[in-house]
Amino acid sequence: MVNIKKKTLFGLIIVIISLSACNNRAVYSDYTEIPSAVWAKDRFFSFNVEIDDVEALYEIDLLIRNNDMFPRQNLWLSAVQEHNGLQIKVDTVNVFLLDEQGKWRGKGLGTGYDNYFIWQQRVKFPAKGNYVFRFGHLMRIDVLEGIERIGIEVIKEKQY
Repeated sequence: MVNIKKKTLFGLIIVIISLSACNNRAVYSDYTEIPSAVWAKDRFFSFNVEIDDVEALYEIDLLIRNNDMFPRQNLWLSAVQEHNGLQIKVDTVNVFLLDEQGKWRGKGLGTGYDNYFIWQQRVKFPAKGNYVFRFGHLMRIDVLEGIERIGIEVIKEKQY
């Protein structure tokens, strides 16, 4: 019975995310499930984003779902951006999943929390084509528990 409720809740969350992404500005939005919410330090998750409009400016958001088994306040990530097989940007990202009072920042029911972080704004891609965004964790724990999904959303910024 509990498994059915989890599947129903997960389906509802996907529908809500899908509907909120239907704003004609979302170029890409996707999550990757992390099996059993256990993320090994040597495991990277990749997202392939096709960019057709190089005149536009973009916002890139990180989408992270954690559960209450996550052992820290913040999550350090390695973020690599590639184009045509070449690394064009390497970044270290620190996101806080807990506030100063120990309350989860993400929205959710039960033990799962969806977090949306603006990672980059006013991004101008230099050329059309496929861009690969690859993420790994940089925590001092070899096997990190509590991160259920990671994803990105690429949105065209409003043109004024």
